[in-house]
Amino acid sequence: MSFLKRLVPLKAKMNLSLENGIQVGVTKGTATLSSDDEFKAEEMRMELKIWENYQTTKRVRDSKGNYRNETVTTSLTHHDEKIPICGPFELGKGQQKVVPIEVKIPQYSIVYHGPLHYSLKAVANVKGRPDVFEEVKL
Repeated sequence: MSFLKRLVPLKAKMNLSLENGIQVGVTKGTATLSSDDEFKAEEMRMELKIWENYQTTKRVRDSKGNYRNETVTTSLTHHDEKIPICGPFELGKGQQKVVPIEVKIPQYSIVYHGPLHYSLKAVANVKGRPDVFEEVKL
């Protein structure tokens, strides 16, 4: 495969459909990969990420050696997980692959600085090509 082809996205589309959106507990739905290209996928997976963003003051040194306080946005990741939902498969032009999903969303009782953010992403991994994905955030 040529180097330039590795940069060209696949002619495919991922659709992530959740029954009740992202919620603590079990989230169910389907991940549908529709193709206008022919390719072999190594896997389909779900990526779950839970994090919080907050403002904090940081002491920084400028080019003259003087210190000053600067407000920066910091991110604290509570959970980051990749969940395989389907092994290797081939998809032809005009075909689609529908995979039912069930993801357990953990509950966090201690939040340090602000509200939690949730991200659930359906990803089709094709070797040597950019991933095809769709992300749902809460």
